[in-house]
Amino acid sequence: MSFTSPCSAFLEHFYIVMISAPSRQDAFTIFETLNSRGKDLKASDIIKNHVMSLMNKDDLRDANQIWNKITRPLDNNSDRITRFIRTYWASRYRVVSEARLYREISDKISTVTEARKFLTDLSSLVDIYTVLESPISPKAHYNHFENKRLDQQLDILNRMHILLYYPVVLALKYRRFSESDMLTVVRKIISIFVRFRIIMNQGTNKLESGFSDVAHQIWSLNLSNSNAIINYMDDHLLPSDDQTKASFEVMSKEGGKRGSKKWTLVYLLAELYEAIYDDFDNDTLYQQVFSDDKYSLIQISSDNEIKDYATYFGNWTMLEKELTKNSFSSMDKLISALTKSKLNSNHKLATQLQENGWNVEKIKQRQFSFVSTAVLIW
Repeated sequence: MSFTSPCSAFLEHFYIVMISAPSRQDAFTIFETLNSRGKDLKASDIIKNHVMSLMNKDDLRDANQIWNKITRPLDNNSDRITRFIRTYWASRYRVVSEARLYREISDKISTVTEARKFLTDLSSLVDIYTVLESPISPKAHYNHFENKRLDQQLDILNRMHILLYYPVVLALKYRRFSESDMLTVVRKIISIFVRFRIIMNQGTNKLESGFSDVAHQIWSLNLSNSNAIINYMDDHLLPSDDQTKASFEVMSKEGGKRGSKKWTLVYLLAELYEAIYDDFDNDTLYQQVFSDDKYSLIQISSDNEIKDYATYFGNWTMLEKELTKNSFSSMDKLISALTKSKLNSNHKLATQLQENGWNVEKIKQRQFSFVSTAVLIW
């Protein structure tokens, strides 16, 4: 049996083709054309090629250094780089699909001045973008803002896997809004998302284009202060109280032990428990519920007679983890754990269970009792 060395195989079976281009511009064009007909590259690769092709010979080295400054915080990951550029484009102009991103950019950016501006903008915004991706880790991200409440709200959004608002924050950063103004806008973003997506369970397309529109208005200086931004979002994105109330009454959530489903339900409960029962305050809610992760989600009942109502919001509570080490094999054991809880909301619930039992009507009544407060919070 003969054996062919890798070197021999390469020399005998592979060919190297050298293509000469009459100019640097032609070289970039050849690269773009060949790759459009072969294996697809990531949008970021083609975009880089286009931007570099516009540079003067003397500018090319500096442009590459800026590109490296942009991509290094994104771990030189083509997917992350593409998402960042797409977010920037949604902030400055409009939402476009990844498939159309290169074409949009190549149509809009056609001079060396525009290419320089494009790179400068990306360089100035990449750090805050990486913070939005992971607001509290590493430590440098948590220290990015002096206002820790802003860090906390961004972390809550991240835990609930809410990403569509990124263009708005990029625009706020670009236009140098204060951190207190950014916090005000982020809180309104949470309200919009809770009403539109979590309570009403509407699709994300309207929110994606809507947040892009808000960002573009900020970028274009049509919205120059936080009050104007809030009013614009109220008018264009925030569902009405009546719509929200009607949807809340029948809202159903699966919950979970981890991930966005868990954090979404825990967040809703914690905010309602703070507002109605004074279980938390602005200083303790985030620390206990999110940072320390002290609570588990508990279904009050999963009996067959409840059926589809088992996942209704009114059938959920949150309970200290040390009280949930063992499963609740009976309602009496659950009541005992609720009584030991430090949350006033659970004491109230324990009393309701002892005095009135638990069934579909009780679930609906409890859920309805939260409705008015929900539209005040969000």
